[in-house]
Formats: sequence, structure tokens, C-alpha cells
Amino acid sequence: MLVVCVCSAQACRAERRVSPWGERSGPSLGAFVVRPDLERHVRSIEDESRAEGLHLVSKSAVRGKSGALFEVRGFEGRDRLGRRTTAVRVASSWGVVLAVGPLGEGDARSRPTELLPALEADAGASVRLPADLTGDGEPEIALRSELGDVAIMALATHGAGEMKIDLPDPPTALRALDAGYALLSTKRIEVAGIQLELERVATFDDGKFTQASARARAWHREEEKRRAVAPEQEGAAARAARLLEQAFHAARAESTPGGKRTLRGVDDVELPAELRTAWNEAREIVAREVSR
Repeated sequence: MLVVCVCSAQACRAERRVSPWGERSGPSLGAFVVRPDLERHVRSIEDESRAEGLHLVSKSAVRGKSGALFEVRGFEGRDRLGRRTTAVRVASSWGVVLAVGPLGEGDARSRPTELLPALEADAGASVRLPADLTGDGEPEIALRSELGDVAIMALATHGAGEMKIDLPDPPTALRALDAGYALLSTKRIEVAGIQLELERVATFDDGKFTQASARARAWHREEEKRRAVAPEQEGAAARAARLLEQAFHAARAESTPGGKRTLRGVDDVELPAELRTAWNEAREIVAREVSR
């Protein structure tokens, strides 16, 4: 906010006499004040996108707890090879605080440049973005790469930064917790009829999304309990998958020095002979996943 002081010439001269900075012969500090102007910065985004040959595919506005307003824009275009390109721009009153994309012909395709309008959440619902994903009252957005890598960007009035995500596989969804959200990654594995779904979460703790947090371990404990009950008419392959998933969540719920975890409780499981080879292979895979 620009603050203007209006006073009489006599009062201003008196102020200069008592100023600790002494007399100034150069321009006043007011000449260096950056004036907030959201509309001007949005216009600069529009001008740049036209020059780049990009067209607008999504836009939204979000206000943080500080009252700052952010204008978020997602763009698409084509590079010289005819491939689809994407870009994201975010403006605040103080400038363009985020500018990513479009990728050049030689750029790595793993760089996230596509704006995600929403992320899947619990029970088939979705969370519209931008949204406060950390519980601190300030907005975040999500970007995705051509390879599926997801980045979470925290917005601030004078800039934006990528948040660290401690997950071995890219997050694809959210899970609602007591404060904010957890990022969810899912790895699906099938071994000769045994279909596994290994899920893990990272919660926002100490400035990053981490799977080593107490809240993440508590989530795994609940998932372990949920798989402790066998559904009616459970087949042998489904039972094998449930027990391996239960052991996976039990191991991820542990708090161990150095993060080393061991798969337990799946050594003496009775299964039909035709599933034994697949079971052993699936168990080895889950054991490796436990420590990732």
C-alpha cells in the first residue's frame, strides 16, 4: 500500500531538521517506492502470452489470509515441432510472482508446466485449486509435467516457491486430515492375479510434505486396521493382496531410527499351491517398497 503524507511546508521543513538522515540533495525515498498494481501485471501476462502464441485455458483468483489477491492463469500452445506446450503465470499486486513454461524443444519433459484445476480427494470428490493445502491460510497451486510429475507451488505476494515433497512416486490425489491435506501417491502392482494397491501419504510438516511425519504414520495405522478385517467370500488372491497391503501399512506406521522398516507377519500364510510362486514374488516387491 502506498502511504502519502500531506503536510505544510513549515512542518515538512521542521521534519527535515530532526531527520536522523540529515539533508538530502537527491530524490526522495518516494521516487523508489514500488506501487502495487495488479491490473498492470495481469496485462503484462496477457501481452506476453500473445507474443508467445499461447492461448488461455483457465483462470482463477484467490485471496490469502493476508488479504493479498492472486490472479492465476494457465495457457496452452504449440512448439515448433507441433507438440502441445503449457505455461502458468501468477500475478499479485507487486508483480508476476510465478512464470513457468512453455518448454523449449530441448527442455526436459519432466518439468511441471501444466496448471491443474483440481486434485482428486476422498470418496470421488475433488479439491478445486488454488487452495490452502497446508493449513496456514495461504494458497497453493499444483502443476503437472508431461510425464506425470506433480509440483506444489506456494504463493506469496512477492514470489512463489516449489514445496519439497518427500514421496518416492508422484502424488496424484489428496486425503483430508485434521489440519490441511495430505498428498497421496498410489502404486498398483499385479503379480499373477495378486493385485496390490500400495498407498502412502505425505503431510505438511516443518516446511515440506513428508511421509516420515507422525500424522503420516497415524494414517498408515488406520489403513492397517482397515485391512485387518476380511470381507465376506474373500478369494485366495484377494486375501493375499489384503495381507500384503496390511503388512505394508504396518511397516510404514513404524517410527524407526534411520527410517529402516521390515515387512512382518507374512511368512507363514496358508495359500493354495498355485498362488505360492506369485505370493513369494509379490512379498519381495512389497518388502522393497516398504523402505522407499
